[in-house]
Amino acid sequence: MLVTLVTLPFLLFFLYQAPRPESFGQWLYLASALAYYTFGLLLLPLVLFPLALTRPTGFLPVFFFWAWLLFLIVDTFVFVSYTYHIDLEVLLMVAADFHGLGIPLEILILFGLLAGGLLVVLLLVHRRLEGGKGTRRRFTPALAALTLSAVLFGLNSLIHGGAAANGREDLILYDSFLPFYRPFTRHSAVLELTHRFPGLFPTGGGQALEARGQGPSKPARYPLKPLEFRPEKAGSSGPNPILFIVLESWQFAAMNPEITPNIWTFSQSADRFTNHLSSGVGTIQGLFGLMYGIHPPLYDALLHVPESYPSVFTEALNDQGYEARVFTGSDIGRHRLRTLFFSKVKPENYHTAADAVLVERFLASLASPAEADRAGPNGRNPTEPLVQTARPRFDFIFLVSSHTPYSHPPEFARFQPTPEIRGGYIFDRDTDPKPYLNAYRNSLYYLDSLVGSILAALRERGLYDRTWIVVTGDHAEEFNENGRGHWGHGNNFSRWQTATPLVVKRPGQTQGRIVEKRSFHQDVVPTLMEEALGCLTDHRAYADGINLYRLPAGERATVVSSYFDTAYIVGDTVLEKLRRKRYSLTDMSPLPKTAAEKLWLRAMLKEERRFISGAPK
Repeated sequence: MLVTLVTLPFLLFFLYQAPRPESFGQWLYLASALAYYTFGLLLLPLVLFPLALTRPTGFLPVFFFWAWLLFLIVDTFVFVSYTYHIDLEVLLMVAADFHGLGIPLEILILFGLLAGGLLVVLLLVHRRLEGGKGTRRRFTPALAALTLSAVLFGLNSLIHGGAAANGREDLILYDSFLPFYRPFTRHSAVLELTHRFPGLFPTGGGQALEARGQGPSKPARYPLKPLEFRPEKAGSSGPNPILFIVLESWQFAAMNPEITPNIWTFSQSADRFTNHLSSGVGTIQGLFGLMYGIHPPLYDALLHVPESYPSVFTEALNDQGYEARVFTGSDIGRHRLRTLFFSKVKPENYHTAADAVLVERFLASLASPAEADRAGPNGRNPTEPLVQTARPRFDFIFLVSSHTPYSHPPEFARFQPTPEIRGGYIFDRDTDPKPYLNAYRNSLYYLDSLVGSILAALRERGLYDRTWIVVTGDHAEEFNENGRGHWGHGNNFSRWQTATPLVVKRPGQTQGRIVEKRSFHQDVVPTLMEEALGCLTDHRAYADGINLYRLPAGERATVVSSYFDTAYIVGDTVLEKLRRKRYSLTDMSPLPKTAAEKLWLRAMLKEERRFISGAPK
């Protein structure tokens, strides 16, 4: 019972951040959701009860209580800072790269000491209270409470299963506010019940799922129809090389002559899209939209079957004889992105290393294999004659030094001062952003030098004028520009986390152009499919974006995702799906509802599911 009482204030705090219930159904669902925790927290002590009766194992229940209390404390901190809860994915991210989340090593050490101290205190309290007196008297009410919570737990399963089966977002919107919450979503009993008695759970804002035995066998229908190509349509000189350069966490305001001089110079003879939004505020969602041309909610449908639905863009490259090479500073394999994007890339052409090493390997790969073997310290030998391979190239370069903690060699510390303590904004969300911005700008200044060496090598080898070059970011990065205590990325959908630079140079292009029309990451794939690969099929069959060279002049809408939420951006209005927040893309100021917004939202709800099986065509 004590564990349940300790847990309740945390749950109420999380639900306080959610929209206020407006119906009896919402209140009933929230009550049953609290029983979801009560059932587990009462069941576990009963399971562990035999352990408490013997001295050698008597401490184990205390250990579980300690672990749960630590989880709630840390999860509250994460939720306040990043607006999402801890799950296995977050724990893996922390274990793999705690620096990348802005967590200093000193903080982890301090937390470990405090956690150890808390465990010692709990063990001492347990030792003073042990003795077994009153155990039976405590057991009877606990059993009664467990029975009641089991009934409410069953009610929670029924309500949630029916709500999920019938798209009742007014109920399931609360799921993201509760920690470690994994209620039943679909099972045969609920589907049968909702199918027989549809009045119990009327269909809400989403699409109703099919009844048992009638659902689709495949999670997606992608592409919607076979694609046709006429490669000669793309150009008479044969297939042109294609190069993607993606910089981690690159916000739109951090592209200028001071921070990125080489990229800025390059952009003067290319197409610079100054009103561009990523498809995500996290790496997975941003790269997915960039490489698929589809809104990121499809990623969840493809995650467990990546071999069956690779990107049609990279598959088309392979079919047209391109040799693909990948140079990534981030381990995208653990998110299945390697399989989704680069299923045909040979192992020897897939590189993961530090950014400088990746660029050296790319420069060496521009030469023939024999020349690469003779390459010098910089990965190439400019005195040797260059022999180009017959196959056209597709290169994907992902540089990550601009991710926290914003790494760079000392000689690139151009902007001062820099922070003395990494991640200090974790404790003071309103701290002075300038030192952290300077560290971030220094990391981009460093990456710009690497990009400069790439562009120079292309010119030296006569490849620059023939190559499609796309330079962009996976998403943006915020330094509390909105004044709401938000840092980094993944915790809101304002332009400071969604707006990233996009520069595209066409083969033979010499005149620069500034494009102010709204563009999205989802537009890159259909552009290259049509312009570079000669795809004749309507882009709607394989992408949600449109050709960058045929952007409409009016208002556009898109879908942007984080690791835990989705937003619809209509013009300059952000509509968060789960939290039901409505604010300005520019500064997160609250906005009123409009008549046109409802029509846009209805269209976007349909569009984000176009490629998911069971959605209306």
